[in-house]
Amino acid sequence: MRLARQSVLVALCGALAALLPATARGQAAWEYSPYQIQVWIAAEAQPQLPPPVQSELALRLVSRVEAVCPAVWNVAVEPAPAAIRGALPAGLDLPAERLKALAPDVLKNDKLIVVRLSPGSLGWEVAAREFDCRAWQWGPVAQRSASCAAELPLAIWDAVVEAFVPLARIESVEGTGVVARLRAGGLVVRANSPALIDKGRILQPIVRRNDRSGQPIAKTGIQALAWTLLAVESRTDSLLSCKLHSGYRGALSSRASPRSERLALAVKPQFAATTLELRSRTAERRPLSGYEIYAKRPDSEEAVHLGASDWRGQIELPRGDGSLELLLIRNGSQLLARLPIVAGQDERLVADLMDDDGRLQAEGAVAALHSRALDLVARREILASRFRTRLKEGKYDEAQVMLDQFRRLESRSDLSRSFDEMQKAVTASDRLTQQRIQKLFDDARRLLTVKGLSDDMVNTLAAELTKARTATKTTATSASTTK
Repeated sequence: MRLARQSVLVALCGALAALLPATARGQAAWEYSPYQIQVWIAAEAQPQLPPPVQSELALRLVSRVEAVCPAVWNVAVEPAPAAIRGALPAGLDLPAERLKALAPDVLKNDKLIVVRLSPGSLGWEVAAREFDCRAWQWGPVAQRSASCAAELPLAIWDAVVEAFVPLARIESVEGTGVVARLRAGGLVVRANSPALIDKGRILQPIVRRNDRSGQPIAKTGIQALAWTLLAVESRTDSLLSCKLHSGYRGALSSRASPRSERLALAVKPQFAATTLELRSRTAERRPLSGYEIYAKRPDSEEAVHLGASDWRGQIELPRGDGSLELLLIRNGSQLLARLPIVAGQDERLVADLMDDDGRLQAEGAVAALHSRALDLVARREILASRFRTRLKEGKYDEAQVMLDQFRRLESRSDLSRSFDEMQKAVTASDRLTQQRIQKLFDDARRLLTVKGLSDDMVNTLAAELTKARTATKTTATSASTTK
């Protein structure tokens, strides 16, 4: 009875969609038609798994779909074509162009799920992986095991459900606010439906640019936006309200093109950790070592220090609970990047950053010069104070010794020459980094203009000594004349 009601619902939705304008029909087809899913069973004929048993496994999978989610999934199960079975790599991720060449008709579906069955040490090993035919993306590998052939139907079902990745279409972008429409969202009535995307899920935006025939443009037609994720904040029926997090400005255009599709796949972490590699964005792309990495949640100001990149520019980020985090990458006092990530989504990620080592070197040089200048000002002031004390006491010979010491101290000209040498030694190939280095030195150069470093000070002290001695001689001459 329940199956009949769901079938009637799908038929009614299809009839209503036919009465709508073209744009509305497209939206209705997206929202109220089930996923078209092709499942290929890739298994060599084994004595324990003859063709009749494989056919029975296919029938059991279809029956399971009809019982659990008939309105949401429309599944066809077949043995994998021989050409596909022979070309499948160990990870099941056959390149999209190769898949298109071997079986072009399969791309007319929403999803392709490849299920590989192989004998294991304790029975059967089941591996399933989904290929999204719109986004041209392979999903994570789902693995199950079965101790005997009788357990295979349930193991295959579990692997297929885990491998399935829900899809949404981005409808609008306003600043960091994104609205997406859930594929088959109008048919989802169960909270545990594999097609449901709800609050708290993370989506990976993908832009598909088509040619005139509706196929992705070769090489550049599919673009998974780097360092860009959507966090679902709420769901109203089929509409998802999301917040855009990206390491780039304008990562997702607010304008849609007639020949482009803005899609979003749910993120399903599959690896135990993600290795983050930091590289310079210069031509040599050298590893950036010693850069500090912090992580924070988008709704929190508290950042946790994860460590520093090693000599290879790498750091390992353990898989968490699937939540989105912002990585803050610093070098010294400079924040270089804010990168959204779900640890475990990818096995390895490379971040191309500005090579900031030159700026850090300049920062250290300027700090050393600042300390050196302040120390010199303090020493000059102390000597000048002692010098004047000796003048008041009439100890001109001691005052002369201190004046000689003052003359041996570094001068403003000495500091300026050292400053120029430092500036010539610190350069960067990255244009923005070089601008920051220049600003650091420009700001520091103002320090050399302070009054305490004036070259006139030694002449002032020498004049004071001459004047004091002359005054003393004049006084002594006057006293002698009076007598």
